[in-house]
Amino acid sequence: MKRTPAQYTAVAAFVAAALAAGVAFGRAALDGESRRDGALLAILRPDYTGDSLGAPDFTLRDREGRTVKRLPTVHRRAQRRHPRV
Repeated sequence: MKRTPAQYTAVAAFVAAALAAGVAFGRAALDGESRRDGALLAILRPDYTGDSLGAPDFTLRDREGRTVKRLPTVHRRAQRRHPRV
């Protein structure tokens, strides 16, 4: 059976489409793996902007009307980044 040029063109187009689909799948898989690797680091040690900042000092009145001042505290994550020697 003799093949026509249209059949060769159809086979070439099918092979090209299959190759493009395979490459797209491979890129999607690599992208997913790179995101998964980054997610592990984010879970173990997130670093947020301004994470070491605390609330400003302020005073409040208690039930008897006495003034109570908030004591400054160091944020937990800031303590972990700068351990005592």
